[in-house]
Amino acid sequence: RTYESLVTEFGGPLPGRTHAVLTRGAVPLSPPGAGASVACYRTVEEALDAHRDEEQVFIAGGAKIYEQFIDQVDRLELTLVDVPAKGDVFFPPWEHLVGTRYRRVAVDAHPTFSFETFDRI
Repeated sequence: RTYESLVTEFGGPLPGRTHAVLTRGAVPLSPPGAGASVACYRTVEEALDAHRDEEQVFIAGGAKIYEQFIDQVDRLELTLVDVPAKGDVFFPPWEHLVGTRYRRVAVDAHPTFSFETFDRI
């Protein structure tokens, strides 16, 4: 659903990068002229194997995608919002991993949100 929202709400995938899409459904297509490549995978393991040699890979979820990757990533780049938010999908619990699996290495604080980076210990 996240990839579909890029196409329907923003006109296509983000240009200049590869989008690795986990899907159980039909293989999504990039709109013509999108300037991005799309690779589809059926499992987390397939996606990880295909991108193992890349220096940096960003995971864009939905909650289910984040749940599948949270134990396998080297870094969490989080935007923490400090205002009530409406929605039905949220990032999975992660706070319990700070100090045991991840350590905070950067904070860019703003009045109602912060960008925070956590590296694997």
